Formats: sequence, C-alpha cells, structure tokens
Amino acid sequence: MGRAKPVAYEVTDQEPRHRRDWDRVVAVFCSGKAWQFKKWPFPGASSGDLLDTFQRMAGAYLHYQDEQIDPAVKAWKVKVYSLSREGRHRDIVIAQDFFKTLDAFLQAKKSTLAY
Repeated sequence: MGRAKPVAYEVTDQEPRHRRDWDRVVAVFCSGKAWQFKKWPFPGASSGDLLDTFQRMAGAYLHYQDEQIDPAVKAWKVKVYSLSREGRHRDIVIAQDFFKTLDAFLQAKKSTLAY
C-alpha cells in the first residue's frame, strides 16, 4: 500500500484497559452513536463532544451505499466509506484508502510510531 515495508497494526473490538494503552490507539471505526465513546478518557468524550478524540486518532465510518449515513457522523471529523452490497470485490479499494488516509493522518501528527 505504498510503504517500503509492511506495518503491523493490532485490530481489536475492545477498549484499552490501561491509560498508557490509549496512546497506542491510532484509529477508530465508529458506529455513529456517541455512547460508543462514553468511557473514553478524552475531554468531552463522555458527553458526546468528540472534537478532541478525532484530533488524537483517525476516525472512520462504514456504511452501505443504499443506507443513510447516521446524522451524528456528519458532525464528526471522520472519513466515510461507502460499501456496495453487490460489489464486495471493491472492498480492497476501501481498505487501501483507509490505510492511505491513516498514514497521512499519522504523518501530519508527526507520530513517533513506527509506520
């Protein structure tokens, strides 16, 4: 995907248990519901204000092309990816775009993570 060598990311559906582990989170796929972030340790997250959260990490939202985008998502700084129910072979293009966007986000943040 344009890198000199592959980068291993840990993908999980669990929130980090320790505060220090939150520093390793570089992206989040959001559901469109603010309660998803209720227990997150960033300013405003518990009340649904996700400005600080999406400055710290890249945000992504997946939906099918024939479904409406959750209204809350439109107010968040997240990249929206539209999936086709009939053209699932195009999912790789979306995955590549996600990692390209993530790389650009980390470069802009001058991340010290090895990527």
